[in-house]
Amino acid sequence: MQKYIVRRLLQTVPILFGITVFVFLIVHFTPGSPTGKMMDPNMTAAEKARIEEKFGLKKSLPEQYINWLGEVVRGNLGYSYKYGEPVKEVIQRHMWNTFYLALLALLLSLIVGIPVGILSATKQYSKLDYGFTVFALIGISIPSFFFGLLLIKIFAIDFKIFPISGMVTPGKDIVFPDIVPDILWHSILPAVVLGLGSAASFMRYTRSSMLEVIRQDYIRTARAKGLREKVVIYKHAFRNALIPIITLLGFWVPALFSGAVITEQVFGWPGMGKIGIMAVLDRDYPLILGVNLFLSFLTLIGNLLADIFYGVADPRIRYD
Repeated sequence: MQKYIVRRLLQTVPILFGITVFVFLIVHFTPGSPTGKMMDPNMTAAEKARIEEKFGLKKSLPEQYINWLGEVVRGNLGYSYKYGEPVKEVIQRHMWNTFYLALLALLLSLIVGIPVGILSATKQYSKLDYGFTVFALIGISIPSFFFGLLLIKIFAIDFKIFPISGMVTPGKDIVFPDIVPDILWHSILPAVVLGLGSAASFMRYTRSSMLEVIRQDYIRTARAKGLREKVVIYKHAFRNALIPIITLLGFWVPALFSGAVITEQVFGWPGMGKIGIMAVLDRDYPLILGVNLFLSFLTLIGNLLADIFYGVADPRIRYD
């Protein structure tokens, strides 16, 4: 297992390299310049040239990329044009907010999606099954920005149960642990929006996987032995239905970060998604590359964890 993990980690290096090359070229070939918002319209050509020289924008693309990659190898992701500080510090300051929101959304989706999927499979073709299927289709289809605005309208503006936006109440002293209830209160609506699509997907995957397993001969044998239905479903069927769910989980953890882009904008949540959008709008090249590198690495780690959990769910799986 250790050799397998090391081998997989080494395989991430060329993949990350390819991703950075692709993103670097896309960003630099997009019309416009990152210095456009930093320059005064009254600046002389010489002053504009000095700013471009300062940020290394006068160099050729291969030279810019090699310089950036060399800094990344040394642990330096560059200097953000917008924030005026190292990209690593900007990411570190915002990523924990998104981690918290994504974790809350993931827990919500697992708590709702998996039990509903199991129940839907055991009640196949019943009214309950049809109702859950409709819920899943709505959850997958509804745009997150629309659902977010709808929840804000109902629960924040009309009933005034939850705050409209932000992570903490303005003017409130940020003192741990007193601030925890306030953060939790602010995070409920965005977590519901972010977790809805995940819950619907987990429900569909769990239902499909359970239906396939329930039809197997060993499940009929377990029932013929007189085992209780709960034991048959949760001990025998569900464990063997876990592989597709683990696969989805491995992909969905980084996908929650990507999905947070829209949700964080709607709710004004100060996380990775928000700074990612602002970096694109401000053409902050180092921050765009840093955020994409972070999300790419997270995706590869998610896939690795999924492979490891395969062995936990099914001891028959071996890694060469």
